[in-house]
Amino acid sequence: MPFSLIEKQKFFKLYRNFETVISKTNFQHNLDRYTTWPMFARDIGPDSGSAYSTQNLYGVHPFYMCTESDGKARGVFIFNSNAQQVETGPGPQNFKEILFSAAHLDLIFIKSCQLQN
Repeated sequence: MPFSLIEKQKFFKLYRNFETVISKTNFQHNLDRYTTWPMFARDIGPDSGSAYSTQNLYGVHPFYMCTESDGKARGVFIFNSNAQQVETGPGPQNFKEILFSAAHLDLIFIKSCQLQN
């Protein structure tokens, strides 16, 4: 699963060829056009008075998972205390670009395993 991490000033960009891992699910994004998905972090404490608070709290934490035809899955959990941005677009490369603010960033890679495990 090759990728490259490029440091430029105070930001990191993660590039990965997603051509083989885009699945046919309801969560698939339209890659026929360029789209930017900003994700902002806020320093807001939990609202204990509401069971259905809709505010995002203390960072942005997306999770990517891919399931293969043999039943195995792999994933990446991105733990980031700041804003980040994902860009998708058309083309033969079907690439995605993720821009991170570099204050705190953890990338957790989950290797291929059976889903029931």
